[in-house]
Amino acid sequence: TNNVNFWLPKIKIGGYVAFHDSRPWIPKENTLLNFPAIDNTVDNMFKNPNWEFICRASSLIAFRRIA
Repeated sequence: TNNVNFWLPKIKIGGYVAFHDSRPWIPKENTLLNFPAIDNTVDNMFKNPNWEFICRASSLIAFRRIA
């Protein structure tokens, strides 16, 4: 999260950020993996009015800066 806190302010309005390993699901093991640092960061992005959720593809999730 230290890297995220450093880099997110540098992304301009209209820019994108993506995170991998966000609640990855392992179908053959029927398991949801847990990466607390990534999951907390993603949860905070959803709560932050400066960021808009764009999409999720498996464990990859993307946001766009709107303010």
